[in-house]
Amino acid sequence: MKNQKVALVAIGACVCTALFYRQTWGVNILLFSLLVSVLQIMSDKSVLKNYQWILVSTGTFLAGLGFNFTNSGFAAILYVVSMVLSIYLHQTKEHFWPLALFHSIANFFSRPYDWFFTSQSGKDDLLPNYSPLSTGTEYTASDERQFSEYEATERSEPKQTEGAAPLVDLVMEPPVQKYNFTLFIRPLVLFIVFIGLYVVANDGFAKLVTDFFEVISITLILFLCASFLAMITMIDSQNLEVLDNMAAYFKKSWSLSLSLKAQDWKPMLVKEKEAIISFVGLNLLLVVLLGFEINSILNPDNAKGLSEGVHENIYAVIFSVVLAGLVTIYFFSGNVFFMAQIARIRLLANTWIALNAFLVLMGVYKTFVYIGYFGLTYKRLSVLEYLVTILTSLIIVAWCIYLRKGNWTLVNRVIALTYSFMILYNLPNWDRIMVRYNYTHFENHQSEYYDKLSVSGVAEFAKMNNPKQKYSDRDADLKVNRFVEKFRENGFLSKTFEDYRIYEDLNLAGSTKNN
Repeated sequence: MKNQKVALVAIGACVCTALFYRQTWGVNILLFSLLVSVLQIMSDKSVLKNYQWILVSTGTFLAGLGFNFTNSGFAAILYVVSMVLSIYLHQTKEHFWPLALFHSIANFFSRPYDWFFTSQSGKDDLLPNYSPLSTGTEYTASDERQFSEYEATERSEPKQTEGAAPLVDLVMEPPVQKYNFTLFIRPLVLFIVFIGLYVVANDGFAKLVTDFFEVISITLILFLCASFLAMITMIDSQNLEVLDNMAAYFKKSWSLSLSLKAQDWKPMLVKEKEAIISFVGLNLLLVVLLGFEINSILNPDNAKGLSEGVHENIYAVIFSVVLAGLVTIYFFSGNVFFMAQIARIRLLANTWIALNAFLVLMGVYKTFVYIGYFGLTYKRLSVLEYLVTILTSLIIVAWCIYLRKGNWTLVNRVIALTYSFMILYNLPNWDRIMVRYNYTHFENHQSEYYDKLSVSGVAEFAKMNNPKQKYSDRDADLKVNRFVEKFRENGFLSKTFEDYRIYEDLNLAGSTKNN
């Protein structure tokens, strides 16, 4: 198994170097995501039964695909997050998503050290007493037979026969041996020393070494070594005791338990009364707020005033709904599901969730009205993303309450949902969509918003060649010039799908202008 992982790491390091050495991000990140997924499966086929790993592995590929469609920095961040999650979910048995970052960072520093320097139990003491020269002076046939037995035992795992005492009882503090990588240290030093000597001794050999290092630079070797260390983390990460204990603590604290002691009931009964009082009061308060919200929608002073109101209170609405979800999680933590009045609490909580969901839907409506008056921008798209994510999170909270799932399941599911939604949100090229929508629906628009668009937006302007709206020529020229220079310098692996599309749009626009 270890030799297999060494081979997989070596293959991964070589391919990683070929994909990224002196390259920028492009189609290479798509190929790399496929490479990591395949190598992780080959190192541990059980991950195919882990739906969370499958989700994240698919998300990593889609994040890379989104980057190739959009060239966005958000897509790049999402790709890195996905890779971190895949490392965590590949090896750990108890998955608690908030610990993924700490796990991956710790493994990046600790796991390569374990490979090269950490000792492991040896097998020498499991073998019978053996002296290579039984006679003391000559190597006899008996010695040959003993050595063959020694070698056979070394190559196979010790097997316990039926009725025999466990091997562990026969072994007392076995000696330790280093990983086989240490065997290469002295040969490598000797190799380097003699290369130096031969370079001095022979001009032809010196030229051969010089030509070699002109092709294989020191930076390439260092990059290959860094890739090797990174692939160790991705393919052979290990569970960390501290993080495992943290995950176990949260799982125990946030999961339901049927074994309750008498002293546990008293605080639960107090929490039950608090929950009933809180949900009754909060529901009444939210009903009053919704009444005002509905009135503002049905009887606005003017439509423009309604849309402008979104800018002022939408973030307060988002914060209040998030807080509402946290309140619900708090009251349904622990073993509250076993209380006598659980039906009443569930009804009040579900009413609270439904009212908050209705508040979110009104926020979505107001945002669309705002977009209808002022057009699409990044901020308005982000607001819609937040609202939809919160709405689906509220549905998951209601689902956990209905099925009596603890907060352990809830937190993992909400994070997984948020991650999945961000992956999907990242796939469309919003720059092009914004330009196309605003050009189609508005004669005059706020041009300052366009200055924040990427070169994709500039290319969409150029392709449409719409006389109704003029883009800032200076900003457009700077973005186009930087893009064209980068496009001509980069190789195939460093170019995205969007790069080719932009270049084609700009060429078409240029030819149209010339005509």
